[in-house]
Amino acid sequence: MGMSNKNAKLLILSTVKKRFQNQDALRIELEFSHFVNAIQVVKALLKYDKKWAFSISLDDGYADAYNNVFNMFYGKYPDLNNVIHNGYFFTDGCGNDVMYKSGFAGPLVDSTGNDFHHENQNAYVKWSEYEFACDFGFDMMYQQYGQPAIENLITYNDFYQDTINGRNYVYNKLEFKPIFGTCNEGNTGWINNEGKCPLYDAGCKIVGFNNKSATVAGVFKTLEAGLNIEAITNDDISNGIIMRRALIDETTDTNSLQTQINSIANDTVKRWLHYFTHRVTYTTPVTSASMSVAKFKSLMDYLHSNFGKGGLDNMWMASPQEVYEYLHAYHNSNIEIYYEGNRVIIVVKYNKPIDFRRAAISLRVNLPSAPTKIEVFNIASVTTNISTNYQNGLINIEWTPEIVSVANKFVTKAETSRLLKDKDFAQFMVNRITDLSLKSPLQYRINNIQPIQEKIFAFDFGVAGYWEQGLPWNSVTSATTGVKLTSFKEFNSGETVNYGLEITQAFYAATTVGNTPSTPNSGVYPDKVLKDSVYNSISNGISQSAIKITGLNNDLLYDFEFLANKSNIDTTTKYKIGTQEVSLFARDNFTNTVRIDNVSPINGEIEILVIAQVQQGHLNGMRIIEHG
Repeated sequence: MGMSNKNAKLLILSTVKKRFQNQDALRIELEFSHFVNAIQVVKALLKYDKKWAFSISLDDGYADAYNNVFNMFYGKYPDLNNVIHNGYFFTDGCGNDVMYKSGFAGPLVDSTGNDFHHENQNAYVKWSEYEFACDFGFDMMYQQYGQPAIENLITYNDFYQDTINGRNYVYNKLEFKPIFGTCNEGNTGWINNEGKCPLYDAGCKIVGFNNKSATVAGVFKTLEAGLNIEAITNDDISNGIIMRRALIDETTDTNSLQTQINSIANDTVKRWLHYFTHRVTYTTPVTSASMSVAKFKSLMDYLHSNFGKGGLDNMWMASPQEVYEYLHAYHNSNIEIYYEGNRVIIVVKYNKPIDFRRAAISLRVNLPSAPTKIEVFNIASVTTNISTNYQNGLINIEWTPEIVSVANKFVTKAETSRLLKDKDFAQFMVNRITDLSLKSPLQYRINNIQPIQEKIFAFDFGVAGYWEQGLPWNSVTSATTGVKLTSFKEFNSGETVNYGLEITQAFYAATTVGNTPSTPNSGVYPDKVLKDSVYNSISNGISQSAIKITGLNNDLLYDFEFLANKSNIDTTTKYKIGTQEVSLFARDNFTNTVRIDNVSPINGEIEILVIAQVQQGHLNGMRIIEHG
């Protein structure tokens, strides 16, 4: 008996499904209204099929590079100088904004095992800050582990073991191992007499250095003129790329920088440019190998208006590790095309190395017409993100579990805190998810968060003139009794709020005897807040002072944070609100604060007592956080 047409069709479908039950492959099925027997699928040389790639590394792990650069790239929240930037973005070619990203490299621990990045270390990026930036797509890069000076690493074995230790140390902190390693002109052990590179041999698949030139086990490439992506082979990728970086700092000529960028962006081949600097700072004079915020921002403005979202939108800005991972996927992924009548099936196979964070591939598909149906299979088991633009035939595929897991982490945090800032971060993370089945449950949770309308008011107490921090800080420049402020500026928005501050018990005086850290603005409050204060003095007969905050909302709660700093003498200050009190040792204090939380106003007022416990009582800075 012959097989019916219906059964024949079922047999074909089951054969097709069986053929594509490869759980190691991503399958994209396009259905058309007509028969299709030929399309072309081309892997793009750069992610999002951009014209050129740009990387900038921030070396030595300094805190101001993180605080100023991350907030500049993301926008919306103030940097170390209380400047709120607009953020910098390009698009992925499928209607989604992508934030500029960078890479941080820095020493990890010294020879005695002290961590440069612990939570009480303010000169360097903290681990919590590294984690936060990496969640947004930044990278932590290997620079050195446990040596007082990596320049002393002379032998191959020393450098190799330091790299092994350093990569493992980062993994224990951030749950990934850096595959970008960096060294400089002082690194005498970065290559041995046999041309072996210990960083590469220890797992750093891409190594950057300055002022060296050699060909090693990996492949030496020069990046001052932009690496020619079209000349990179799979042998290069497999062996590891040893590349030279170019330093940009405050002495770099802006015009020559723009000329070089224009040359790379307009070249007939696709190129990758990689710069590095150290601090990005408001402090003057700018230290060697670092940039002022103004000069760094002018470079970002130039990129944005010419090659980012505000211009041609043909630049891909990412960390060196992200670029390398893409190049690896480009050379090691396999594309297969199958035709089934009016259906086209694209199968993408790629075995992502275990150390990779987010390998990706972008495809260009020449479609005969717009598909009537699009289905993606194995996305959960193979990749967590795929974005498409079937008008121009662009498909972006990312192999990373981070996008969804990080979004879930940020949504959970926002649900707990109910702070607007946390909800904003959570929404940014969820917006990166393109699979609606994964995105929708997280979006539903965000939509159900009822945020606390938090406001922050920051106060600088002390001497009028030079040592006033300035807006959005609220300055109190008198130690005598009386009304000092009749309105406050909100720290993040600049909004004027009709609250008042009155000194009801006088301080002894205002003074500029606070000490400041050797690294400018590395305390929890800016140097101009640390330097001056109002204070009382036991020896001068004034041991207690009082401040009254007026006009508050009786239905809201208020947190109070206090900072005291006095050079050279041992002094302790007590702060008291109602029955709650906290004490702070103030000698040469740059980083410690104390808090009294969840205070409810009485008749719109809260009174703060400042009491000298040992010698003097100081008040340099105060923050009031208003929430529901």
